[in-house]
Amino acid sequence: MSDTSPQVSVCLPTYNHGKYIYQAVASALAQVVNFPMEIVVADDQSTDETPEIINALRQGHPGRIHVRPRQKNLGRPYNFMDAFISCRGKYVAILEGDDYWTASDKLQIQADYLDAHPDCNLCFHRVRVRDETGKRQPYSLPPPQSPGFFSLDNLFAVNFIPTCSLMYRRPPNFEFPPWFKKMKLGDWPLSILIAADGPIGFLDEEMAVYRIHADSCWSTRAKSYRVSAFIEMHKALDRHFAFRYHRRIRELIGQNYYLLAREYLDEGEKAKAARAALRSLPSIPLRRPRVWKSRLGLLAKIPFRR
Repeated sequence: MSDTSPQVSVCLPTYNHGKYIYQAVASALAQVVNFPMEIVVADDQSTDETPEIINALRQGHPGRIHVRPRQKNLGRPYNFMDAFISCRGKYVAILEGDDYWTASDKLQIQADYLDAHPDCNLCFHRVRVRDETGKRQPYSLPPPQSPGFFSLDNLFAVNFIPTCSLMYRRPPNFEFPPWFKKMKLGDWPLSILIAADGPIGFLDEEMAVYRIHADSCWSTRAKSYRVSAFIEMHKALDRHFAFRYHRRIRELIGQNYYLLAREYLDEGEKAKAARAALRSLPSIPLRRPRVWKSRLGLLAKIPFRR
């Protein structure tokens, strides 16, 4: 790898992406830029053909791909954190091993955007979502007519940023907080941490494909698992920001407990549904009678033991 400090680092965490990894890395290698860049690949001890494919690509493109060494499987959070911290660029673009970029000038466009908007610490763009399970036809994300900028409040509510579209302005001397390694989510809380002091830029160009497939670590999880992860993340962020956004986060936690109660009820987990429904109540403002009605109505459907 060149000693020249890169302007952009491509952070590419992967695990058992043998079907997809070649296309992912090739799409990063195909980027046409006017600045130095690096590709940091963190293969978390894959047990399929992923290591062989990465090694062949590295040998075919000497000095362009840096592979993080792994003596053992670290697990998703640790693998991602190590990859991110290892990136040396002023800007860091995220590309997981089962996605790929479709525009060869993607990195140039995003780096130019962040150069022109020093108040933005991250930007993202539109992607094509391809569901390879066949449940949905390809669609664009985020939805059409999205604004040019999003706020931290928007991002607290929902993760509307596809991972393969992210480019961060790397914070100086950045360290992950201790709670981060316990998160089941990676890019969403990181985006909130980095975007905390400015707007979030959106480029209305489709420049990547985000895959949903049967082996996806996240999209194939039960919805109750995912909603529980949202609650855990919001609680950690509330403490991290010293309760600066407590009212908003508390409301979001309540909404997610309500969703969790509904999921548990559908799964036949009546006791868990009751606990989640009760935890959704304290966050409801008195001025929201419709919310009170819906949540109390859900409680009424749960058959409590006498």
